[in-house]
Amino acid sequence: MKFSLKCMVLAAALALVLVNLTGCGEGTNTPSTQLTASSVSSSSAINPVSSHSHSVAIPFSDLGGTRTVSYRTSVTSGHSHVIALSAGQLSDLYKGYRVLVTSSTSYPATDSHTHLFEIQGGQLVYESICYNCHSNDKRGVSQMNSSQPPLQSQKNALQSPSTQPLSSAESVTPIFTYGTTAQTLALATTTLTGAVTGTFYSQTLTPYATGGTLPYTWSITGSYPAWLTLSAGGLISGTPTATDTGNQTVTVKVTDSANPAATATNNFILVVTASAPVIDGAALYITNCERCHGVLASSSKRGRSAAQITSAIGSVGSMSGISLTSAQIQAIATALQ
Repeated sequence: MKFSLKCMVLAAALALVLVNLTGCGEGTNTPSTQLTASSVSSSSAINPVSSHSHSVAIPFSDLGGTRTVSYRTSVTSGHSHVIALSAGQLSDLYKGYRVLVTSSTSYPATDSHTHLFEIQGGQLVYESICYNCHSNDKRGVSQMNSSQPPLQSQKNALQSPSTQPLSSAESVTPIFTYGTTAQTLALATTTLTGAVTGTFYSQTLTPYATGGTLPYTWSITGSYPAWLTLSAGGLISGTPTATDTGNQTVTVKVTDSANPAATATNNFILVVTASAPVIDGAALYITNCERCHGVLASSSKRGRSAAQITSAIGSVGSMSGISLTSAQIQAIATALQ
């Protein structure tokens, strides 16, 4: 009796091993190369639309995971990207759901384009459970064995990977420098675009920072002009007054998101010039024109252009004594409109 029971236990164990080895207990077609990961290609490029694509390998050991995992894509056109999957998204892929993720921008930084990846859990389920026994022979077929795969959602996904529900799990933002030897954070010095008194000024400083870990945080150190502010995102702005003309030096510090954080400091030169004086065309008309042509509101010269006024000054004898600059003539013409 004990011998029979022992034989039954051994037979059951052997059957379980055979199921695990063959995946579905049906005719096998073992591939020459065993898979340990699934390769997924980007569906399309967005921001801007691009004709190229990238692929990424997702190891089977990450499915049903308990942590966020980042993956660097293949290199195309001299650059690559990063995608990141949360623990919830990896768990949903194990169940056979579909996951949509947007990649980071390119590394090295060529422009701001990203790629959209549609990862089908059904593909990963098949390749992790079935492919190493059946190659591609069983893709899309109905359930092959009541125990493989174990979840009904997985069985549904094996038959139709592209029609399975989309994951609603939390997403994570990928860091484009993941998996690279990060450059040292640096901040270039430069002369910024000039500002004009009385005119609102703004310029972003982010193009002058390189390396480190994104995102950056910006701040001003030391003394700086009272009219100027710098946002944490790197936007310098404000409206200089008449007393702010001249070359102004602003010392800026950028801090990255590494732990511990790296910082870089440098000086930016900002040249503030005085705005052009405002010319009062109505006052000039009163001084030079009103005596002959009446008050401005009902002037006989309403609608005259600057070219017509210039021509009259040069050809009408009574106007020969008038001396006006082209800017003043234009101001009078503007007042006459």
